[in-house]
Amino acid sequence: EGVSPAIEPETKETRNKVVLDTLFGTATGGAAGAVTAGAVAVVAPSLFVSAPIVAPLMVLGYGAMIGGTAGAILGLKPREGMLAGLVRDSIKAGYHVVIVHAASHEARKRAEAVIGETMTEKTARS
Repeated sequence: EGVSPAIEPETKETRNKVVLDTLFGTATGGAAGAVTAGAVAVVAPSLFVSAPIVAPLMVLGYGAMIGGTAGAILGLKPREGMLAGLVRDSIKAGYHVVIVHAASHEARKRAEAVIGETMTEKTARS
C-alpha cells in the first residue's frame, strides 16, 4: 500500500466546512436581522405601518445575506493549526512532507510531474 503522489484540490471536508460556516452565518445574520427589525419597529414604526409584510422581510433578508457572506469568508480562512498538526505528526512518524500550493493548473501539473518522477515506493515509506 503506497502513498499516492497525486496533488488533489481542496477536499470534501473543506467544502463542507465552508458550507456549514455559511449556513451558520446565515442563521446568525437572520437572527440579527430579526433583532434589528424589532429595534426598527420601535424606533421607526412608520416603516412597518407603510409596508407591514415587506419591511420585516427586507431587514431579515439583509441580515441573512450579510451573515452568510461573513460565514463564507470565515469558512475560507486557512486552518493553519490543522495543517501544522498534520505536518508535525507526519514528521514525528518519520515521514518527509512536501507541501505544494499551485497558483495555476499548469503549475499543479508541473508539480505533480516533478513529485511523481522523484517519489518511488521506497522513498514514500522511508
